[in-house]
Amino acid sequence: MSKLTFGFALLVWILSASTPSADFSRVPVSGKRAYGRVRETPIILHSAVLKPVSKLETKDPKGNLTAHSRVWSLSLLARDGTGFILYFSVPLDQSITNLNFQRRPNLPGSTEYRQNLKLSLSKVPIGITSCQLLFRKPGFREIHSKFFRSLFSARLSLGSKNGSEIIGQIILVTPDVRKSFISGAIKAQVVGF
Repeated sequence: MSKLTFGFALLVWILSASTPSADFSRVPVSGKRAYGRVRETPIILHSAVLKPVSKLETKDPKGNLTAHSRVWSLSLLARDGTGFILYFSVPLDQSITNLNFQRRPNLPGSTEYRQNLKLSLSKVPIGITSCQLLFRKPGFREIHSKFFRSLFSARLSLGSKNGSEIIGQIILVTPDVRKSFISGAIKAQVVGF
């Protein structure tokens, strides 16, 4: 084995050992209202809001803008304002009802890791692209946030729309040191669309 190959293998091993991965295989799933943990604080879902954030556009060779997909945010908050925001994208011609998305973490350097990173940074991503953890630091009242483009796990299922609500299931695990997560049933208010 060459020194370069050995060095790369060692770097991947060090990164995978020191980078907290987030796998939802150990998170319990229930049909009850979503619950979880933000850092060390247990949470119960108080509100879920689904809203469009933006349209993703690309330029053709002539410089004309063409919209391809719409980015949505799903805010999952506890009563104290802590929680999660999940971002996903769907084609413009597709409804947000009856959707199933899944995303698993990958080790840095793996093909899946590069594909997920490319998906997160591409001009026209489809599926779950990123998430945000909303938390309070000990001794502070304001909400802080940490944004993740990779190394998180998520499974989102949205059912049919009933008025301005969509019922679904969520499992989301972030790669923070404390493995914050939320899991269970959601009833999301659809706003702005």
